[in-house]
Formats: sequence, C-alpha cells, structure tokens
Amino acid sequence: MTTPRKTAKAPKKTAAAPPADLTPVPVAEPPITEPRAELLPDGSVRVPLGDGYIVVPDHDNWPSSANEDVTRGFYRTWASKVLSDDDYAYWVALDPTNRQVNEFFGALHDARSGSATREVLRLSSRLGIA
Repeated sequence: MTTPRKTAKAPKKTAAAPPADLTPVPVAEPPITEPRAELLPDGSVRVPLGDGYIVVPDHDNWPSSANEDVTRGFYRTWASKVLSDDDYAYWVALDPTNRQVNEFFGALHDARSGSATREVLRLSSRLGIA
C-alpha cells in the first residue's frame, strides 16, 4: 500500500501595494475666500456682484416702492430706483443669474444685520418683545 503524498499548498495571492508614484498624497487646499459685503460709514453697503461691486444706499433712503420691487422679484426695477447710474448700468449689463441675485441680497442682508443686531433680535424674540 502506498502512502498518499502531501502536496504543497499554493501560496495565497495578495494584492500588491500600488507603486509609490501612484499613492495619493493629500494636498492642502487654499481656503475659499468669498468677497464680503462691507458696511460703509454712511450706512450704504458695498456688495460683491459678478467681478465687481455695487454700492447700495442705506435702506432708509430707498423709495418705498423699491421694497415692493424686491418682494415681487422685480430686481431690475429695484436697481433702477435705488442704485447710482453707474451701478445700475453694471447691473443691467451683467444681467445677474438668480443665484447671483440671491447671493447679492443675502450679503446685503448680512452686512446690514451684523452679529450684534442678530443677537438683539434673537434675545428680543425669546423675551417676546419682537
């Protein structure tokens, strides 16, 4: 009777490590800096739009009909009533997208209602004053 022979097991296949030149290297990306709206001493706000800026006068100096224009989404009409001739011409030439308009009015709102104003409003609403 012959004894069975043990056969050598085939070595396990393992995934080879990628070559060093293909190993991903984390890259530190520069921080994203978005232009911010700037509240000016006279109460007007310098707001980024497109590649430039538009100066929006203090809200107290707007004609009351301009409030309705913003509410209804008539932004070009609003711009014609509120902005300087040069800024209005820039607005018309740019014909901003809906995204740009939303960012513009968001930045305008943020500049006018700084963190101190937001805190007062928050506390007032908690106390039932606002």
